[in-house]
Amino acid sequence: MKTDSSISLHSFTPVGDCSLIRFEGRRHNEQFRFTYRIPAQLGEMLDVGRTSKSPGNRRDELWRHNCLEFFVGPTGQPTYWEYNFSFGGDWNCYRFDDYRRGMREEPNAALFHFESRHADGAYLIQLNVSAPPYDTVWLGAPAAVLLLRTNHSELTPHFFAPVHAGDTPDFHHPDSRCIAIE
Repeated sequence: MKTDSSISLHSFTPVGDCSLIRFEGRRHNEQFRFTYRIPAQLGEMLDVGRTSKSPGNRRDELWRHNCLEFFVGPTGQPTYWEYNFSFGGDWNCYRFDDYRRGMREEPNAALFHFESRHADGAYLIQLNVSAPPYDTVWLGAPAAVLLLRTNHSELTPHFFAPVHAGDTPDFHHPDSRCIAIE
């Protein structure tokens, strides 16, 4: 398990020489602060749509498009939360009672700051979200689902995470939570 808050996400399936996304995360008071940096090589393959400098609306099924995600749960407990963010600022947060069970929208979640911007071919996404109400060490798993155009083909989903636990992409798996956020 990684104890600092900076980590690389790699694709479940190869994407040429450019398969790393950088993630930084930390807790500050009652908020998580996340930064995702998508390199220029991946940025050239993305069909992002709009970027934003402000939070958007809560929406379901963001993972069906380009989506940044973060899964987090308190150490030693089965409960966890899933945060989803689009490049345009739309977002949502779900609470689970256990592995893929008891999913419901978290009514107390809030997105306080959101900014996505394109610079030198790369994308930088920075955001602050409410942290669930526990005073503990959090185990987290940043992730991304990106629709990429490789070799001039159709857009296909690629799944990025620091750890891929299993034979298929599964960001919900407890073994994928590999960084501590205090």
